[in-house]
Amino acid sequence: MLNSVGAAALISAGQLGFGYGLGILRWDADFSGAAGANATPGAWTALLTWVAFIAIVSVLGGARIGRRAIRRPGRRDTLGQRAVAALGAAIGAGLTVPLVWVPARAAQPPFPVDPDLVAIIASVAGILVGLVAAVFALSAPPIAGSMLISAAWVWLFVLGWAVFAAIDPAARVAAGRGEPRLGVLGPPLVPADTWWFGPNLMILLAFVIGVGVAGMARFGGQHKIVVALSGFAGPAVIAAAYLIAGPGSGAGRAAQFEPYRAALIAAGAGLVASVVVAFIQRPGTKEPAAAEEEAEALPPVRPVPPPVPERDSQYVDWLKDLGPPLTPSGTASGAAAEGIHPDEPVILSRPAGTPRHGLGPDDPTLDVGQADDKA
Repeated sequence: MLNSVGAAALISAGQLGFGYGLGILRWDADFSGAAGANATPGAWTALLTWVAFIAIVSVLGGARIGRRAIRRPGRRDTLGQRAVAALGAAIGAGLTVPLVWVPARAAQPPFPVDPDLVAIIASVAGILVGLVAAVFALSAPPIAGSMLISAAWVWLFVLGWAVFAAIDPAARVAAGRGEPRLGVLGPPLVPADTWWFGPNLMILLAFVIGVGVAGMARFGGQHKIVVALSGFAGPAVIAAAYLIAGPGSGAGRAAQFEPYRAALIAAGAGLVASVVVAFIQRPGTKEPAAAEEEAEALPPVRPVPPPVPERDSQYVDWLKDLGPPLTPSGTASGAAAEGIHPDEPVILSRPAGTPRHGLGPDDPTLDVGQADDKA
């Protein structure tokens, strides 16, 4: 559990430091929307979206790392162990809430609220969502992989935005946009009027990643329910962050509502993609249950007996094929019959009282050669 606490705290502090350093998290901006305000419309809600997303990812990453310390070789971890790892990660992410609360006290939100309290609520809500998501992620590797991929491409978008903004700051100002929106590839990376590179790109990425992750999960033999949820898990992390922050209000509603709506549609697109991969049956294949029923309906196959030998010397091997090995009379139990000369008659012992099936007289011993003549 301590590993989960430490890992989540480090991941959360690293993401917050990354956001502060790149200018994504700017609590000192004027979000009031008044004349001369240095924040773009909808920037306050976008900031809360990033706070919730960082909290969710921190819990997921911390639980994933902490699970390795709990796991025992040759044993499958229980639900209780996964819950302990997720709870420790939630505690670790909670330790970094002051890194959000203290800077948020200087913010000027667009409506009369306590800014530090709102920031704490967004962070704690993200931690709770991450706690639930971590339990599911630890229970199914495809779900964890989908969440990890979504977090990775979101931060890659941010890194690209920061690089282009540093190279050409004038493009950022001309685009009329300040901080990047969560999961949106927008200015100055692409022109502002390029709609397919805006919020709608989330939908395409969710569908493509959903097909890929679900296909790998199905190829790996995962349960159909796990395969169906694998494409939904990653986009759901982004959608949950938008749901926590809300669709925006006032003058900034339009700037926040577009990615808000796209995130919800992307979660549905990822779910549809993974469900299609999980439940569509390929032509010429059968379900495992149907194949087992068909196999049980087939009549049992009887073994083919060995051919009857043509020479007396072949009877020993023939009798060995019919059942337990027989030993020549007078030898020790379990002795091999390799020492018998092929031209010598083999005398086999028959317990007294057993039927002779017409193979010879009442004598307790029977010469194989004589039996062949009388047969």
